[in-house]
Amino acid sequence: MLKIKPDRKGGITASTAVTGMTAMVPMEPRSCFRVGIVGGGIAGLACAHELLRLSKRGGEQELKLQVVLLEARSRVGGRLNTDYDSFKSSDGSNAVPVDLGASWIHGITDNPLTALSQEAGVDLITSIEDVKMLGSGMKEVDRKMDKSMGDLFDALLDQGAADCWKREEDASTAKASQKAC
Repeated sequence: MLKIKPDRKGGITASTAVTGMTAMVPMEPRSCFRVGIVGGGIAGLACAHELLRLSKRGGEQELKLQVVLLEARSRVGGRLNTDYDSFKSSDGSNAVPVDLGASWIHGITDNPLTALSQEAGVDLITSIEDVKMLGSGMKEVDRKMDKSMGDLFDALLDQGAADCWKREEDASTAKASQKAC
C-alpha cells in the first residue's frame, strides 16, 4: 500500500507499508495535485470516488486534488453494462434488460459494492430464486438435471468457503504459535 501525504514545503512524501521505505518526491511547492486514473470500471470509479472524498475532508493534511478519469470507451462502468434496447416486444414497449457483463452483487449484506451502488443511485433488484437452466437451442433443461447442477454448484461454493476459512484459521494458529515461542 502506498501512503502519500503533503510535506511542509509543498511537495509530497510517499511511503510503502510493505518495505517501510520513505521517498521524497522532488517538486516545486504547489497547492493542488492532478491525479490520473486509467479505466472507468468499478475499480477506477471507486478510486476516483475515494480520492474526491478524501480531498473534501479538510483539516491539517488536506490534499487539494483534481481527479481525471481516463476511459477508452464512450461509457464508464467497465464490465458493468446492461442493454435496454435490443430486446423489446413487437410494439416497441416492454424492453427486457439484458446484462452483458457483471450483473449480480452476491451476498449484499456488508458488501461494499452494495453501499457504492446505492450511493450512485443504482436500482438494486432482488433476483428470483426460480431460475431455469437453458441448454442448446435455448430450450429448458430437464428439471432433474437443473437441480443436480444447482446442487453441484452449491457444494463447490460451500467447499471453497470451507477451504478459505481453514486457511485463515491455519494462518492464525501459526501466528499464535510463533508468538508463544
